[in-house]
Amino acid sequence: MRTSFNERLFKLRKPLKDPATVIAVTLRYCFEQALDDEEWRSFISWSGISGEHFLHQDQAQCLQDIQWGARSGRFQVDDVQFTCSLVMGMVRHVTLEVMQGNLHRNAMPQTTRHILRMLGIPDLVAKALTQASLPAVAAAKKSADGNTQLPAMRATGG
Repeated sequence: MRTSFNERLFKLRKPLKDPATVIAVTLRYCFEQALDDEEWRSFISWSGISGEHFLHQDQAQCLQDIQWGARSGRFQVDDVQFTCSLVMGMVRHVTLEVMQGNLHRNAMPQTTRHILRMLGIPDLVAKALTQASLPAVAAAKKSADGNTQLPAMRATGG
């Protein structure tokens, strides 16, 4: 399931050329998947695995995204590693709080907007990036017997 999630995330991000757009799309997709992927949630619930297990971006990839934005001048960050830790912590915290019913789903786009602002993106741009629809992403279809079939295009609008 994690591999499938990462493959869909890769395909979603691949055509994007702007680091801020990559961050916004990645965060929005990860938040949606963490909350809406019933198969993942059922697996975690029934597997007996302890701890918090969310579908989210790999920390190394997040670090690379922030480095890219900083190198290109798109992001204004003093410490890329520390910023990456803050982003990952915010994603885990907000996801958990929404799942537990302590925050409304609108906390996810608000968090994305705050993260973009923390990276130095102007508020108006951050707001626009959080309101844009996610591009279509290939998702594997399941057959009646539960086996994965060829990918189909599925829009994941927000």
